[in-house]
Amino acid sequence: AIKLPYLKQEMAQTAEPASCELLMHKGDGNPIWVSLQAIAVAGDEGTTVVRMVFGDSTARKRLEERLIRSEFDTKAILDGAADAIFINDRQGRFQYVNQQAVQLLGFSRDELLGMCFTDITPAEDFQLTRRMLAQLMTTGTLRYEPSLVRRDGSTVAAELSGARLSDGNGFAACRDITARKQAEALLLANNKFRDAILDSVSSQIAVLDNTGCIVAVNQRWREFVLDNSATPVSYTHLRAHETVLD
Repeated sequence: AIKLPYLKQEMAQTAEPASCELLMHKGDGNPIWVSLQAIAVAGDEGTTVVRMVFGDSTARKRLEERLIRSEFDTKAILDGAADAIFINDRQGRFQYVNQQAVQLLGFSRDELLGMCFTDITPAEDFQLTRRMLAQLMTTGTLRYEPSLVRRDGSTVAAELSGARLSDGNGFAACRDITARKQAEALLLANNKFRDAILDSVSSQIAVLDNTGCIVAVNQRWREFVLDNSATPVSYTHLRAHETVLD
């Protein structure tokens, strides 16, 4: 017998139809999910009759279980990703962030959920971020290098790759490129220092790579070529065997 005292109590209190789902077993012992809808109606001599309708909801329940497992597996994969992952709704608010996003920005997961990219964008980059998000929604893809604001107010240089998902939400993967930016700045400073040293020398100097291509010249070399060349010269494409004089 099926004992559903809570269902009867609910109908008695509300006089509204009630429903529930039950896990039952068929005669062969196999489980089956049953959806039950019940309604109380007036019977003879003031009695109350409960009418019930049963339906097989096994296929739907199994689909729901697969979707739940799939969502769990997807979140496990995203949480194990090396990049910070953000999924935002059409209004730009984060619906999901992974553990790397928490570590990158210093906010808790609960703090980040409900925030959006403009909340973690420096004030001077606010309009750029809005344009980039609009581009993502329009073109479906995005790649740029924003600065992101951490919880302590510091900023981190990031590389962001984004995509518009089939449901209209946005997906973004970010990685910290601070070390790369620092290396690029150091290389630029070293190149400027090298050029300053070369320009201080009174002789004409050209620096060649291992293929014989000129990769750097000093000011005296540039002046020498301009004074003696019959045609305009692109210095970075000169080779040692090329004749640049008349």
